[in-house]
Amino acid sequence: MRSTRSSILLAILFLAGCRTAPPPAATPAASAMPVSLASEPREIHYGFLFSGNRAGSGASRVEADGTQVHTFEFNDRGRGSNTTSRYRLDSGGLPTFLETTGNDYLKSPVHDQFERKGTHASWKSSAEKGEREVREPAFFLSLNGPPQEAALLAKALLATPDHRLALLPTGEARIEELAS
Repeated sequence: MRSTRSSILLAILFLAGCRTAPPPAATPAASAMPVSLASEPREIHYGFLFSGNRAGSGASRVEADGTQVHTFEFNDRGRGSNTTSRYRLDSGGLPTFLETTGNDYLKSPVHDQFERKGTHASWKSSAEKGEREVREPAFFLSLNGPPQEAALLAKALLATPDHRLALLPTGEARIEELAS
């Protein structure tokens, strides 16, 4: 069974700590740069603190072909995951491909896969394997995905008219504003 509550809590903590500085104001030299340099992949690094001590890190980047690569490592007294996840998203921000490799919290090997082609979705991990015909928009929630996956899900939810999405392999997610 997936630990949804702890994943959501970790995601909220992750998202609360992920603030990036606004881009610098354009200068005449910067605006004269070729378009290819402006579209170069960039990388964002994150640090994770546990009781005030650095306990992990993550990084996110978008490659030239649009593939998102998210890394995550966490060390809890010698235990902890170390994964790299590669996502390809459709125009609505929904995963069409995902591959996560590395090791899980107990150092067991991880090789999770997901692919959606048209209405056919298939997935495989150490804990489950399945496939399904999917006719509505759906977000695949991976077993060993990085905390950054919660940000991808939130962005996809905000892009839907009713802020709801079916989840694969099963379930539904929704997002709502509680206060402003």
